[in-house]
Amino acid sequence: AGDRRLAASGELGFATAAAALPAGLALIEPGKDWTVDLAGITTGDSAGLAVLVEWIAVARARGQT
Repeated sequence: AGDRRLAASGELGFATAAAALPAGLALIEPGKDWTVDLAGITTGDSAGLAVLVEWIAVARARGQT
């Protein structure tokens, strides 16, 4: 979505989590801090939450916030 901003939109749930996880991880470049913008999310569930947790875990493992 822009410099150091990852924007998610639409449904973030069981139907989309398998695609959203690697798509987000591919955009989170090492060496930068990131903001995840969830304003465009229309629906979500526990699978969507798991995607967010994994994005955060990977960023932290890379030394990012």
